[in-house]
Amino acid sequence: MEQDYVQDFSREELLQESRLETAREEGIIEGKRNVAKEMLNDKDLSLEKISSFTGLTVEELTKIKSNIN
Repeated sequence: MEQDYVQDFSREELLQESRLETAREEGIIEGKRNVAKEMLNDKDLSLEKISSFTGLTVEELTKIKSNIN
């Protein structure tokens, strides 16, 4: 009985850690997109340069840019 509780607790803890990691990764991606939006307003920066700074692909940046305008 106690072992079942420990196993259930361990599974729940792993699930929570997984959810936290997923949320963290999503937050990082959203942060990159927000930075990219600001950078796209700077006409002197190319999509390639913004891509190198943010790690987002040129295709992703093009999509973000089309949603801004």
